[in-house]
Amino acid sequence: MTTKVTPKDGQIQSFRPLQNNPNAHTQRGLGMLAASVQEDGWVAPLTVAADGESLDGAARLEVASDKFGDDVLVVEHDGTRPIVMVRTDIPDASVPIAKRIIYRANRVAEVNLSWDAQQIVADLDAELDLSGMFYEEELLGILDKVASAVPDLDDLTTQYGEPQERDFWPFIRIQVSPDTLDYFDSLMQKAPGVDEAAKVQTLLEAVDVSLFDAGLS
Repeated sequence: MTTKVTPKDGQIQSFRPLQNNPNAHTQRGLGMLAASVQEDGWVAPLTVAADGESLDGAARLEVASDKFGDDVLVVEHDGTRPIVMVRTDIPDASVPIAKRIIYRANRVAEVNLSWDAQQIVADLDAELDLSGMFYEEELLGILDKVASAVPDLDDLTTQYGEPQERDFWPFIRIQVSPDTLDYFDSLMQKAPGVDEAAKVQTLLEAVDVSLFDAGLS
């Protein structure tokens, strides 16, 4: 049974991010979004269901509290009329803050999109019709991410044996450029499965060592 929330102004804790989100987001995109909210304030409204779970704007909900705390303006509606937000602090579209908002609204949406192939498969299995949103080749490209199975930690133990004491949960810590981090994050998103250790194992096994022979010899 669905529980309807009755949020009031100033109660952002009444809302929660989408649990089964087909967009897994990216670290770079979330960082850009947080910077946008901090510098330019709130731009686009988010949409939630009657029970408080977000439908559009889950990432914005995640970064909102750092800037606004619990202060939120709630508009209840049934979708039959447009809702227009007027930024009274912005006189026109020519001022710098307006231009930043225009660029950021489009760029953040572009950078922060990372389709979760497993969630798409689950929704397709539940007979959700996505044909009007994707060309067939686009959908197949996303679903290629889950074409091969990823071993879980038990599978790795079966294959390689129990780890020695020194091998338990080692950490690899290196500092890289933002572009490198974004590229690694995109590869991790493409690797099927949810266990990060298994995802890294998959990426390493996909590397053709012969590519590095010249540098290693």
